[in-house]
Amino acid sequence: MERKIDLVYLWLDGNDKNWRREKDKWQAVESGKVKLAEEGTVEARWRENDELKYSLRSVAKFAPWINHIYIVTGFGQIPSWLDTKNPKITIVDHSEIMPVDALPTFNSTAIECGITNIPGLSEYFLHANDDTFFGRNLSPSYFFDDCGRTIVWYNKDRKIKSYSESFINAGSEYRSIIYNSARVIELLFGVKKYRLVPCHNIEPYRKSRIKEVLQNPLVDVYIQKTIRRKFRNKFDIQRWFFTLYDIVFGNAVTRRVRTKKRMFYHLYKVIDLFYSGFRDSPAYTTNAKKRWLNKFRPPLFCINDTQVNTKQDDIDNMEFLRNFLPEKSEFEK
Repeated sequence: MERKIDLVYLWLDGNDKNWRREKDKWQAVESGKVKLAEEGTVEARWRENDELKYSLRSVAKFAPWINHIYIVTGFGQIPSWLDTKNPKITIVDHSEIMPVDALPTFNSTAIECGITNIPGLSEYFLHANDDTFFGRNLSPSYFFDDCGRTIVWYNKDRKIKSYSESFINAGSEYRSIIYNSARVIELLFGVKKYRLVPCHNIEPYRKSRIKEVLQNPLVDVYIQKTIRRKFRNKFDIQRWFFTLYDIVFGNAVTRRVRTKKRMFYHLYKVIDLFYSGFRDSPAYTTNAKKRWLNKFRPPLFCINDTQVNTKQDDIDNMEFLRNFLPEKSEFEK
């Protein structure tokens, strides 16, 4: 059965002076109320390196079957190189999908809760960030099975069996949000899914399934709190919650990435500067990254921009992307 599958990006330009002025103002306001985590406000979270251009090139090259592409952003931002006349592209402002009293927002987990409000969004869609990429030719069957269930690639965390405040506080903010999402699943439905960890890449969703979750009154209180937090918080509900909900109720097929090597090369990331232990390795050269791609041919990969990145890291990453995806796509002027 042929399905229309859309692709939704979350994107912003942290170099925009108007956006930065608002971000700094609200960061000062929110800091007076609660302690903001570094991961939710760090400069790397907003840095614009034109990764979206190359992610779209990977779509054009490896997933031409994508039906429509929505770029969710705010403050009237549009990439300068983007051909907005392309009929496959739609810019969606935060104001179109989020409550007025939640704006402006600088919280990606909050924005994710509004994705299904995108006008015209297909029942089947993929979620992506601008630093995620298709690595080779893929078909829709990589993301959805014949019954229309989402296919969830996950890693297994052996360190946690149940929710622990001390364990959550000791981890990264991102991991805390993942575990908090699992905690709410246990509280509401009595099922423990703490050991499942997402692969942090392009992920499949069903619009009707997410709307079902959002309309559940038991879930609504957690969602509403997330939506109205202007910066990411460890007690947010992340999109992983929607995936866990599908797993619990049999609407998803799980496929485990069984080894760290496969996780690192096959699916998760060709290179992720979050793993600072690799920073001095010669593997960070552009040629080494190309060899990794040629050897392992990952279906998807992510180049994560974090607070440990140097200016040289950014330069190397862009050189790598220019070499891997040199041809302009139909989405560029």
